[in-house]
Amino acid sequence: MKTNDTLKNSLSQWQEYAQAYTDFVFSTTEQALNTSLSLRERAGKLVSDSFKQTQTLAAQEQEIALQAAETYSAQAQAATNRVAKLFEVAPAK
Repeated sequence: MKTNDTLKNSLSQWQEYAQAYTDFVFSTTEQALNTSLSLRERAGKLVSDSFKQTQTLAAQEQEIALQAAETYSAQAQAATNRVAKLFEVAPAK
């Protein structure tokens, strides 16, 4: 009888240990996955924000380039007009 009780106690202790170990492993794994997911979400937000900022800067650069091209075109036209005036032949009187 005593051996049977000892065996039952040992089995019960083993089951408690196994349950505690399993709970620990699952809890640790869950925490690791939650941390990983949180980091992934933050990284995704950083990348998204970076893409938005890059897109905004590209639009601003395009606007500046367009303004520079328009200014250059106006300056070139003004210079062309001045040169043309230099070579204009005055009408004979």
